[in-house]
Formats: sequence, structure tokens, C-alpha cells
Amino acid sequence: MPGQFIDWTEEHSFDGTFYLPGTPERRTQGRLRLKAGNWPVLDTFDVLIHGGPEKAESVHGLTREGELTLIGCVVVRADTFAEPGFRGQSIVCDAVLFDDHVSPSALLRRLVLRFTNLQRLVPSKLWESNKTTTPGGSNARLTYHFQTSRHLASAEHGGTRVDVFVYAPVEQSFGGLGNHLTVKPQVDVIVEFPSQVSLVDAKQFWTDLALLWSLLTGTRSDVVAALASQHAPDLQEPRHAHHDFEASLVGSVRSDAATRQSFGDFFYDLTAGSYPTDLSNVLAVWLGRRDSLRVAAKLLVDTWDRDLSWEAKLGIVAQALEAFHRSSTHPQTFVPDADYAQVQSGLVGQVNGLTRVDGLRTSLKKRVEFGNQVSLRRRTRDLMRGMPPALRDAFGKWQGVVDEMVDARNALIHRDPTSPVPPFREIVRVTGHFGLTLHSALLQAIGVPDAAIANRLQMQPPYQEWLSYRR
Repeated sequence: MPGQFIDWTEEHSFDGTFYLPGTPERRTQGRLRLKAGNWPVLDTFDVLIHGGPEKAESVHGLTREGELTLIGCVVVRADTFAEPGFRGQSIVCDAVLFDDHVSPSALLRRLVLRFTNLQRLVPSKLWESNKTTTPGGSNARLTYHFQTSRHLASAEHGGTRVDVFVYAPVEQSFGGLGNHLTVKPQVDVIVEFPSQVSLVDAKQFWTDLALLWSLLTGTRSDVVAALASQHAPDLQEPRHAHHDFEASLVGSVRSDAATRQSFGDFFYDLTAGSYPTDLSNVLAVWLGRRDSLRVAAKLLVDTWDRDLSWEAKLGIVAQALEAFHRSSTHPQTFVPDADYAQVQSGLVGQVNGLTRVDGLRTSLKKRVEFGNQVSLRRRTRDLMRGMPPALRDAFGKWQGVVDEMVDARNALIHRDPTSPVPPFREIVRVTGHFGLTLHSALLQAIGVPDAAIANRLQMQPPYQEWLSYRR
């Protein structure tokens, strides 16, 4: 199997022998289970990872399909079977590398990655087919012409090149109204580094790519499988195959790309059919700015976790907005530091004369020290002011919305015991506004056009629910 992918939209299992790199003599039988949207899981028939904490940087496997390496492995369950002393483990992994066995210290040159939910970036228009009708009464035929693979985007930064390809397996089915053709896009991302990089750096790179795909699709994207190579062969673009499919005159074409709520269609529309242009530009900007945008993007995407409490989501997304603002070009102080130095000196002198309580004096001096830094309210206003007007003004006067957002956050985080907790609906709504404001700013920072943000962002899955809670 090295060098080619299988269809990860279906669940697959790989039976084989698994062992830790340092103890190849201690092997156990097991089954690796892969399914899009889920973490890779290895079920073993004996204990593989011993001691505590029960985790391992990598696990090697020998299967009929070839050698593989599991990365970032953690035991989540240990089952005791009927036979005494016979125990198994369920081990969750960050990713699977289908190649020769790779150690945590290996240096890599090339990755081929498969992410969850990336098909949401595929525009439905990409698969619009040319139709040819052959008259003939009851024998009339309708032929669809499909291009089954496309190069979606490419970008390069610092010598690292990223290419995005989409494949479109077409399934033909028969129903009461004739034949139906279903297009199921699959997207592969190829990464080539200018020189060998460590597995840790490679993992950080694909994690950053997953953040970009999450921002663009409005749905968390994770790596589910990877091919890794320590060499960098010439990039072989997939053959752009064309296929014709015949169906009855009442036949139809369906696509499960789920593109209505993503930016895929918009990118395609902008470039009048030359899809890679804008997506390539966005990818290039992200590669250049990922270090400064990573924290805010990661915190935002984490708030999409349904298992997280709404109080936690509100605290996290507000902190994420502040982190983004600090990395932006917006002013971070009310006045220049040189002008504030005199103000700080005068206030500190007054503090020393007003109280002899050391703890209070230290606390007041610290507040004076950071008194020139802009507040969360100011940061939120800066980012909301920069939103596409059509999106920002859809919820009323935005200045008042900012006050509601910050007041609710402060009431929750800095709660006065005598004051009531914000109602649940208010927490959900305010969390949605913080998320929408930050998400819009992140997309603007990586070059997504304002028109796309205004037309698509509010309909992304997280905000459809959150912003439905009106005052």
C-alpha cells in the first residue's frame, strides 16, 4: 500500500503484528481501525504499552498491506478477557504513517496527508458536467462528461511546497427514475520540505494545515492518515482523467461534497473556473503567518467541541480574540510608552504615599504598570470595526453588541457573588459573537475576500446554532 491511498470515507481495518521500536522482540497481534472523523485506534490482544503514563511516541506495525508507523499513541482502555492473564489495550493515535518504519528521530522530506472534512472545500461547480443528449424516443440517452481529478491549489513558503489535489470517484446507481451518478470528492495534500525535518516539526506543520482547513470549512479538520518519505521524489501530478457515464434521460447527478456552508464555491466563482488562484493565495499567506496566528486559531477551533461547557467556551474564545489582537497591527497601548512613563512614575509615587499595606501597594503598582495596555473591550471594538459591514451590521448597532459581549464575559469570569450569572442563552449568543468576530479577523488576515466572509461565515456550522439565540 505505500504510495497510494485508500478511500478513507469508509471504515477500514488492518490486521497485523505491532511492537514498540525499542522492544521489537515483544510483539502482539492487533487490529488498526481507521474511519474519517475519528482518531486512528489500535486494538491489541495483549498489553503493548506498559507502565504509566501509558503512552508511546510511536508504534510499528507489520500488516499484509505493508509496514506502518503509528504516531502519538495513548492507551484509552485496557480490557480483561476471559482467559486469566490475557489482556488487551485500545490505543488512540495522532496519525498513521504508511511507509517503511519511521522512528521518532527520523528526518522526513515528503508527506502525503488525508484530512477529515476537507472535501467541504471542493466547489460543487468543479464537478459540473457537460451533457450530451442522444435522441431516440424511449431509447434516448443522456451522457455526462466528468473530469475525475483536479489540482486545487499550490503554494510555497521558505522552500516548503504544498499541493492540494482532489479526486472524484463516481458511483453509478439505479433507481425508479433511472440512473444516478454520485460524486464523492477526496482530497490529498502533498508537502515537500526543502530539507529533512524531524517528525515533531512535520507533525506541527500538518497540525497547522489542519487549522487552516478548519477555518475555511467551519468544521474541525484533523489528519487521519499520512504517507511519509525520507526522500523527495519529483512530484507526480495525478492524471487528469476524463470519463463519460451514460444514464437514462431522467438521470441525475448528485454530489456529497457538502459545499454550501464552505468557501469552496466562492473561490471558484471568483476565478471564473480557474479554481486554484485564490485558494493558493490564502494557502501561501497562511504558510507565512501560521506562527503568529496558530494560538488564536487553535483556541477558536477548540471552542467548536460540543463536549466543552459554554462557560469554558466563552472564556476561551475571549482569550483567543485577545491573543489574535496582540499579534495584529492594531495599537496595543493608549499612548506611546515614552509618554506613559511619566504618568506611571507619578501614579506609583502617589500609591507609595496612600497606603502602607505591602500587598495592596504591590497590586496597585502592577495595575499601573499595565495600565497603558488596551482593554478587552477596546480589542473587541477594533476587530469588530474591521469586519465586513454586511456581516457586522446584521446584528444591530455593533458598538452596543461589543458592550454586551464584554460585560457578559466579565460577569462570568470576574463574577461578583452578589450579581446573577448571565443566562444560558446570553452566554451562547455572546460566545457566538466573539467567535464570529475572531473567525472573521483570522480569515481577513490570510487573504479571504470580505465578500466571501460576509456571504458564508455566518452560515458556518458553529454560528448557525450559537447566533440563533437572540436577545
